[in-house]
Amino acid sequence: MADRLGALVREYQSEQVGRREFIKRCVALGISLTAAANLAAACAPATTPSAAPGASSTAKSGGQFVFVDGTDAVTLDPHASPDVGYSFNLIRAPAEALVEYVVKPDGSTDVGPRLAKSWKTTDSVVWDFELNQGIKFHDGTPFNAAAAKANFDRILALKLGPAGRLGAVSRVEAVGDNALRITLPGPNANFIWPMTQMLMISPTALQANAGSDNGQKWAAENVVGTGPFLISSRTKGSETIMKRFDGYWRGWTGNHVDSVVVKVAKEATTRRLMLERGEAQVANNIAVTDLAPLESNKDIAVSHVQGPGVQMAAARFRGPLKDVNVRQAITYAFDAEGFIKGAMQGRGDLARGLVYTEFRFFNKDIPSIKQDLAKAKSFLSKSATPNGGFELTLLILPGFAPYQTDMAQVWQENLKQLNIKLNIQPMTDVNVYYASVEDEQRGADLWAWNGAAQTPDHNFQARRQWHTDFKRPRGVNGGYTNPRLDALLDKDLATVDDNGKRQIWEEVQKILFDDMPFIPFCTPLNYWVSPKGVAGVPQNRIDLVPNYYNIYFTS
Repeated sequence: MADRLGALVREYQSEQVGRREFIKRCVALGISLTAAANLAAACAPATTPSAAPGASSTAKSGGQFVFVDGTDAVTLDPHASPDVGYSFNLIRAPAEALVEYVVKPDGSTDVGPRLAKSWKTTDSVVWDFELNQGIKFHDGTPFNAAAAKANFDRILALKLGPAGRLGAVSRVEAVGDNALRITLPGPNANFIWPMTQMLMISPTALQANAGSDNGQKWAAENVVGTGPFLISSRTKGSETIMKRFDGYWRGWTGNHVDSVVVKVAKEATTRRLMLERGEAQVANNIAVTDLAPLESNKDIAVSHVQGPGVQMAAARFRGPLKDVNVRQAITYAFDAEGFIKGAMQGRGDLARGLVYTEFRFFNKDIPSIKQDLAKAKSFLSKSATPNGGFELTLLILPGFAPYQTDMAQVWQENLKQLNIKLNIQPMTDVNVYYASVEDEQRGADLWAWNGAAQTPDHNFQARRQWHTDFKRPRGVNGGYTNPRLDALLDKDLATVDDNGKRQIWEEVQKILFDDMPFIPFCTPLNYWVSPKGVAGVPQNRIDLVPNYYNIYFTS
């Protein structure tokens, strides 16, 4: 098999066979569909020069890279951002972290150095980082251990989403000019993963604009980092232009683009047209209905992986939703099979609980969740509202996931059979969306939520959604509390061996399946769409923001 697979890969890379035929033949060799798609993405000829392997004559430096998404940044403050997606689309160009995600040749994700040259820990409690020397922020402030400490002090003081991602920290110390030490209250074997999201900004600029809110108002509109690009102009809700910073510490030897433009196109069709016209080099959140024509376009490369999370509806624990029987009832009312086959055109998987099935500690005893109206009515009969007769409001953000409109409408029809009225509130502005989530009194009862793991260990996203300590605004917990679940997630942080972790996560998933604090719909596939001739942007299952410094063109 190895010889045949190797030969097939060579044919694919030399464009003797297309992507579809490559995946088809991989499956015929006994490789799963998802694994075949991952291999196609990793080996795609679009991500290598079109000349013979090893040749660099077709690679060229310069040009403008355009990335289009469906929503704009919530804030430019990396220490206050509730997301690491649409906001980080912008922030990651001018700002950097001590470490960064690296996509390996097999498509898996690892952590590599960035502002830190190296790091070590012997007990998962004390983490020592040796920082690169001679780096300066864009305003000339030296980046050193004191500057890094100031950033972590601010992250922890704000107590917002980034602090939640980082987890508990006892102290941060500059133990040398370029030596940073972070001490945790207990072992956290997963600590290095969220460090990829702790972006550094100039403490001098922050201090000069501190105001009464620790610089949040200023930082929401300004980024003074150490990164390869500077924001040269920004039109909220439309586009942000970032130009190459000539004094970037890693230099510009080799092939790199000159500028990056992040555009916002709220309509999925517009994003597809921008790709087809050559107006964008990568588009995020393409509509399912637009994928087939893009896949048949010989000038465009399309790859996908199973999304690292389940598409769910987060539940606010008030009124009928406080009752687990109601939550179970509305879960089994949803026609997941019909939705995936119809609106999703088969580009998704049935949810099996609240954790995606390719998670390495997935509990295989958790069954698929399909529509079962008899079970739904049985659960509802055990509740305080056995005959339904109440209304719920669901918030959706189609710019983030175009299929959410169809998903909500299918559920709306399904719930009529339980005598439950579902009101759908579509949002186009992510800030308004989050404002509704945060409004305990007037906010929606449910909000569409893609629980994508932002770190491979999945612990942060699980804590953010269901741990008692992560009720809004620190997380998106709608009011759920289960002390046993809290203890297991805390224990997972200190557990190093895989067997111990597997036992923890299998119990976590069983608890979530029984309590159903969020309502699962399906596990979507994540698609990465780019014209051929764009290199340096392999699909990263965990991080959908391109590494702009690595991008170059081959044609």
